[in-house]
Order: sequence, then structure tokens, then C-alpha cells
Amino acid sequence: MLSYFLNIEGVTVLNKKQQSKVSGGGEYCVIKTTTKGIYHEFPDSEITTSAGARKHCADMIVAGDTDRCGFDCSYDGIGN
Repeated sequence: MLSYFLNIEGVTVLNKKQQSKVSGGGEYCVIKTTTKGIYHEFPDSEITTSAGARKHCADMIVAGDTDRCGFDCSYDGIGN
């Protein structure tokens, strides 16, 4: 299985020292919405994982509360 991942383009293998510099974990997600052409961005401390943010976005779209929705979670690393 490891050899499969090593052969995927863009995969980088980190040594132990490099791995220690990778930080994750966090306490919130930033929800990003566009409604009627207006962009909104707000942190939500009750949503702490990408899975939770994905469900929140889907629920907002289904309810008609927003036209577009995205998210950025501190758990995954803001900006990733």
C-alpha cells in the first residue's frame, strides 16, 4: 500500500523531524458563503472538522440560505 502512495504524483514523504513541524488540530472552521453576489466569511467555533463544515454548507445550500458555500478549517490548517 505504501508503494502505491509513493508513486502518486505530488506525494512527498516526510522524515520524523519534518513530520514534527506539521501542525494540525484546531478549534474552528471559517465558513465562506456567497449570497446574491455578496461574499461573507465567518468563523464558527461549533464546527471543528471538515466533515462538519461540509455538512453545514450542504444544509445551508439545501435550505436556500446561500448560493455558494466553502470552508477552511484550522484542523486541516487554515489556507489548505
